[in-house]
Amino acid sequence: MQYYSGSISTTYPASEHGGRQTVSYQGQVPVELLLDVYVDTDPYDSASDHCRDHIDTLAGAVVATETAEVLAKKQSAQKIGDAVIDGFFSYIRQDLTQQISQLSAKAEALLLELVEQRKACIKKQQQMADDYSRITNRYSKLFDDLDHELSSRIHQLDLPTFSTVNHISCTVTRPVDTELLGIATISQQETARVDSIVACSTIKNRTKGMIDDTRRFLRGVYKLTNSINDMLTNDDCGTCFVPVAYVESVGDNGQPRRDILVNEGSEVCRSKQALEQRFMSQDLEWAAISREAEDTVDAFFNDTLANSGVDRRVAATMVALKKQNELKTIKK
Repeated sequence: MQYYSGSISTTYPASEHGGRQTVSYQGQVPVELLLDVYVDTDPYDSASDHCRDHIDTLAGAVVATETAEVLAKKQSAQKIGDAVIDGFFSYIRQDLTQQISQLSAKAEALLLELVEQRKACIKKQQQMADDYSRITNRYSKLFDDLDHELSSRIHQLDLPTFSTVNHISCTVTRPVDTELLGIATISQQETARVDSIVACSTIKNRTKGMIDDTRRFLRGVYKLTNSINDMLTNDDCGTCFVPVAYVESVGDNGQPRRDILVNEGSEVCRSKQALEQRFMSQDLEWAAISREAEDTVDAFFNDTLANSGVDRRVAATMVALKKQNELKTIKK
């Protein structure tokens, strides 16, 4: 396809509107062209080969550079790691050396102090041993003198008795070379019968006493058994006495507190309120318990407290609280 375009200038005769004008034109005409084109690609191919060689060289250089960089980074990291590890262990070694030096100094100071304390303890022990020996000697002599003085006074108080004992001892333990040895041999046969009679009498007396004690014990057991059987089988109404303790105290808040203490298995547990009203009645007259009853209560209290296993301070506090209060009973 062939394109064409252009312009033509024309003139026209003179007139009212005469002059010159330009007319443009354009268009296209199909044209068939047969051309043989020959292209020389040898320079391009040579340039391409040369560029490829340069690219291969560049790639090898990049790979070598990258390998060298990786190796350099690895060597640098190894050096940094070695430096950090060496620095850390050097710091730890210096710190441990410093601590060992400080602890060695403290240990030596403590060892010197312990040596001085040991010398002081040995000196104190020697002084205490000397004091103990001196005090022991002084009080041993004092107690020996006291024993001798007491023995002399006791002998003076019971001088006839001691004289008799000494005389009997001398008589019983006769020496072998005395003339009374034959008399003792003869009198032994005469006194043997009397000694056996006395021993038999003593045994009989003790046996009789044991039999009497056994008889009294069995009689008491029999009476107790009969009394228990009567109480269990007798349906008659009567009066029973049950021990009851009424405790009145003041609490921490200042309010009065009243407690009824009875045996848990007793029937009185069901009527604690009635007992409390009875104890609070104004008609009751309270009086201190007798000395004998107070001694009995104290003995029971002390025995129970001793067998309870409580702490000593708690026991002392309980005893002090008991002494600060007074036990009272209802007048009959």
